[in-house]
Amino acid sequence: MIQAFGLSKAYHLGPAANAAIRAFDGLELAGAALAMALAFRDLRKALADPLRTLCLLWAVFGLTLAEFVWTDCYATGRILSPLLLFLFLRSFAGGEKLGRLPLAMVVPRVSLEITPQVVGVLRGVLQI
Repeated sequence: MIQAFGLSKAYHLGPAANAAIRAFDGLELAGAALAMALAFRDLRKALADPLRTLCLLWAVFGLTLAEFVWTDCYATGRILSPLLLFLFLRSFAGGEKLGRLPLAMVVPRVSLEITPQVVGVLRGVLQI
Protein backbone atom coordinates (compact mmCIF):
# COMPACT_ATOMS: atom_id res chain seq x y z
CA MET A 1 0.00 0.00 0.00
CA ILE A 2 2.84 2.37 0.77
CA GLN A 3 4.27 1.81 -2.69
CA ALA A 4 0.86 2.48 -4.26
CA PHE A 5 0.85 5.99 -2.83
CA GLY A 6 4.43 6.77 -3.78
CA LEU A 7 5.74 6.79 -0.22
CA SER A 8 8.45 4.28 -1.05
CA LYS A 9 9.85 6.53 -3.78
CA ALA A 10 13.61 7.04 -3.50
CA TYR A 11 14.91 10.55 -3.99
CA HIS A 12 18.49 11.25 -5.06
CA LEU A 13 19.51 12.62 -1.68
CA GLY A 14 20.93 11.19 1.51
CA PRO A 15 19.02 8.75 3.70
CA ALA A 16 17.99 11.42 6.20
CA ALA A 17 16.65 13.73 3.48
CA ASN A 18 14.81 10.81 1.85
CA ALA A 19 13.18 9.93 5.17
CA ALA A 20 12.15 13.55 5.76
CA ILE A 21 10.69 13.91 2.27
CA ARG A 22 8.79 10.63 2.61
CA ALA A 23 7.46 11.81 5.97
CA PHE A 24 6.20 15.02 4.33
CA ASP A 25 4.66 12.89 1.54
CA GLY A 26 2.77 10.90 4.15
CA LEU A 27 1.71 14.06 5.96
CA GLU A 28 0.38 15.49 2.70
CA LEU A 29 -1.64 12.35 1.95
CA ALA A 30 -2.99 12.32 5.49
CA GLY A 31 -4.02 15.96 5.09
CA ALA A 32 -5.86 15.18 1.85
CA ALA A 33 -7.61 12.22 3.47
CA LEU A 34 -8.57 14.33 6.48
CA ALA A 35 -9.98 17.02 4.17
CA MET A 36 -12.16 14.46 2.46
CA ALA A 37 -13.28 12.96 5.76
CA LEU A 38 -14.25 16.41 7.04
CA ALA A 39 -16.16 17.10 3.84
CA PHE A 40 -18.16 13.89 4.15
CA ARG A 41 -18.95 14.48 7.80
CA ASP A 42 -22.53 15.59 8.56
CA LEU A 43 -24.00 14.88 5.14
CA ARG A 44 -27.45 16.06 6.21
CA LYS A 45 -26.16 19.57 6.88
CA ALA A 46 -24.50 19.80 3.46
CA LEU A 47 -27.63 20.97 1.68
CA ALA A 48 -28.26 23.79 4.16
CA ASP A 49 -24.79 25.36 3.90
CA PRO A 50 -23.41 26.28 0.44
CA LEU A 51 -19.79 26.15 1.61
CA ARG A 52 -20.32 22.69 3.10
CA THR A 53 -21.95 21.59 -0.16
CA LEU A 54 -18.93 22.85 -2.10
CA CYS A 55 -16.60 20.89 0.16
CA LEU A 56 -18.67 17.75 -0.29
CA LEU A 57 -18.76 18.04 -4.08
CA TRP A 58 -15.03 18.70 -4.27
CA ALA A 59 -14.34 15.67 -2.06
CA VAL A 60 -16.48 13.51 -4.36
CA PHE A 61 -14.43 14.81 -7.28
CA GLY A 62 -11.24 14.03 -5.38
CA LEU A 63 -12.28 10.41 -4.98
CA THR A 64 -12.44 10.02 -8.76
CA LEU A 65 -8.88 11.17 -9.40
CA ALA A 66 -6.21 8.96 -10.92
CA GLU A 67 -3.24 7.52 -9.02
CA PHE A 68 -0.76 10.12 -10.31
CA VAL A 69 -2.58 12.80 -8.33
CA TRP A 70 -1.84 10.98 -5.10
CA THR A 71 1.81 10.29 -5.92
CA ASP A 72 2.79 13.77 -7.15
CA CYS A 73 3.11 16.41 -4.45
CA TYR A 74 2.20 19.23 -6.83
CA ALA A 75 -0.91 17.47 -8.13
CA THR A 76 -2.37 16.70 -4.73
CA GLY A 77 -1.98 20.25 -3.48
CA ARG A 78 -3.03 21.86 -6.73
CA ILE A 79 -6.10 19.80 -7.57
CA LEU A 80 -7.43 19.58 -4.03
CA SER A 81 -6.59 23.19 -3.14
CA PRO A 82 -10.22 24.39 -3.49
CA LEU A 83 -11.34 21.77 -0.98
CA LEU A 84 -8.51 22.72 1.38
CA LEU A 85 -9.32 26.42 1.07
CA PHE A 86 -13.08 25.93 1.47
CA LEU A 87 -12.50 23.94 4.67
CA PHE A 88 -10.06 26.60 5.87
CA LEU A 89 -12.55 29.41 5.20
CA ARG A 90 -15.38 27.47 6.80
CA SER A 91 -13.30 27.07 9.95
CA PHE A 92 -13.19 30.86 10.30
CA ALA A 93 -16.90 31.24 9.51
CA GLY A 94 -18.02 29.38 12.60
CA GLY A 95 -17.07 25.87 11.51
CA GLU A 96 -14.83 23.53 13.46
CA LYS A 97 -11.22 24.60 13.87
CA LEU A 98 -10.19 21.16 12.64
CA GLY A 99 -10.84 22.47 9.11
CA ARG A 100 -7.55 24.39 9.27
CA LEU A 101 -5.49 21.26 9.78
CA PRO A 102 -5.66 19.70 6.26
CA LEU A 103 -4.18 22.81 4.64
CA ALA A 104 -1.46 22.95 7.28
CA MET A 105 -0.63 19.31 6.54
CA VAL A 106 -0.38 19.76 2.74
CA VAL A 107 1.58 23.03 2.61
CA PRO A 108 4.93 21.78 4.03
CA ARG A 109 5.49 19.22 1.26
CA VAL A 110 4.69 21.64 -1.54
CA SER A 111 6.82 24.31 0.16
CA LEU A 112 9.71 21.87 0.37
CA GLU A 113 9.41 21.21 -3.36
CA ILE A 114 9.33 24.86 -4.47
CA THR A 115 11.92 26.27 -2.07
CA PRO A 116 14.86 25.92 -4.52
CA GLN A 117 12.94 27.85 -7.20
CA VAL A 118 11.99 30.59 -4.75
CA VAL A 119 15.59 30.92 -3.56
CA GLY A 120 16.79 31.12 -7.19
CA VAL A 121 14.28 33.85 -8.01
CA LEU A 122 15.22 35.81 -4.90
CA ARG A 123 18.92 35.58 -5.80
CA GLY A 124 18.19 36.85 -9.28
CA VAL A 125 16.04 39.72 -8.01
CA LEU A 126 18.51 40.76 -5.32
CA GLN A 127 21.44 40.85 -7.76
CA ILE A 128 19.78 43.53 -9.86
